[in-house]
Amino acid sequence: MPDAHPDPGASPAEAASPAETVRAILEDARRVAGSGSRLAARLEELGIGPPDTNRYSESAISNWIRGRTMPPADVLVAATLIAGHPLSRSLSVAEPAAAIGALKAGAAQLQYQIDALRSAVIDLYGRLGFTMSNLDIDARAGTPPPTSSSRAASAG
Repeated sequence: MPDAHPDPGASPAEAASPAETVRAILEDARRVAGSGSRLAARLEELGIGPPDTNRYSESAISNWIRGRTMPPADVLVAATLIAGHPLSRSLSVAEPAAAIGALKAGAAQLQYQIDALRSAVIDLYGRLGFTMSNLDIDARAGTPPPTSSSRAASAG
């Protein structure tokens, strides 16, 4: 069974996936409760249950543990309480530096795509014989693009 409580110093590659973490939390809660039906009873005691029956079935719990479906958030929080693990220890968060690095890489990829689209638009305008308006957002000082009604008003 994967470790439900990954080492906070572990690299993101070593950390369990969210689905594995959820599965491990629910397995721990079922083990502490004694069975799936007892876990359902404990959830009911805590006021956690589906609106129609107020008690989750053993098959619903089994499906959550097997990863077929994801439990509602309130079930996951209650499962951490039943298992005796504080929620803050159960869910790992990547190191801030790694998260910032991933965001920067994503931003760089988006900028590359924007530049490629800008180039394609300029090329298309040139092929159609139109003059190209300024696409440099920095040069326009953040002013929004003109709307069709403002273009019509300026034309006539």
